[in-house]
Amino acid sequence: MYQPRADTVGPGGFSRCLRHVPVIVDVCRDIERLCPTALVINETNLLTVLCRAARRVTGANVIGLCPGISGAHYPVSKILDVNEDDLTLIAAGVNHFTWIKEALVKGEDAYPTLKKKMIEAKLKAEKEGRLPPQPMSLKLLEVFGLLPVPGDSHMAEFLPYFLRSEFDWGGKYGLKRFPGGTIYSDEWRESMWGKASVWAEAGGLDELFRGRLGEFSFAPSIMEAILEGETRFYEGVNLPNKGLIDGLPCGAIVEVLGIAGAMGVRGVSVGSLPKGITAMLQARIEQQELTLEVALSGDRDLALQALLSDPLTPSVDVAEKMLNDILTMHAKYLPQFRR
Repeated sequence: MYQPRADTVGPGGFSRCLRHVPVIVDVCRDIERLCPTALVINETNLLTVLCRAARRVTGANVIGLCPGISGAHYPVSKILDVNEDDLTLIAAGVNHFTWIKEALVKGEDAYPTLKKKMIEAKLKAEKEGRLPPQPMSLKLLEVFGLLPVPGDSHMAEFLPYFLRSEFDWGGKYGLKRFPGGTIYSDEWRESMWGKASVWAEAGGLDELFRGRLGEFSFAPSIMEAILEGETRFYEGVNLPNKGLIDGLPCGAIVEVLGIAGAMGVRGVSVGSLPKGITAMLQARIEQQELTLEVALSGDRDLALQALLSDPLTPSVDVAEKMLNDILTMHAKYLPQFRR
């Protein structure tokens, strides 16, 4: 059993959920007491479940931000051969399992051209005996008619038939195994810890917001929009589903186009998605909701059921052994299981 990212679903996401949910709930309870009207911006994975946990248990106004959709801007603009500033992507789904519903260039529909050029690139790569960029996402585009974001390493974990032994556990699609090539590698962690220590000790907030954080986070811009009363649009904001995506549970955390300004942060309704995509999203929302229930309750029997509800788990025997390992190795981070 392999995971390229291990931060959202699968056993890696499950373990992360159990450890992180009690922490964000405690933080948001403090926020509720000290500054109940504050906007809470979460960028921590697993983003969907953490935002849902905070809103379910506390009254904190929590939103989630991820650069996954905006990160698709550059490659899509290159495929279309257009200026990146002229491209607008409207996507919807749940974090790391999102689908581009509209691709607009100066307001005009560019999706037919995008699909045509991506299929042509795939056929050319196959003819030359090489993998095209994001081969799994290309396959999903052909099947479902929409391009998924933010890329194969995340998509594979939601759709683990790409991670089977006959595909070298994702290797035939060019996937690396965790933590290779991710922000969770020892090198990346050490680098960021060093920078964070400098920011904390020197009070370098300007460097933090205008430099490293400002490169890939909407947070500084959203803060400015709210404080200055300037309305701005953001392509990937995670909010409770209150009419934002048709066919998905009310209150589930979904990722959609958002607006920030004097009114705070609000989502934009995108209507419906193809039936097959909606069905997959529904299944994942239910599975993540079950995992959240485990993180809040510390119910070991329910924990096993939650692990088995994830398609990445191969068998009951493996799930039982894995659960025992997780609860043993991370015991000090799992106070809810010591009741």
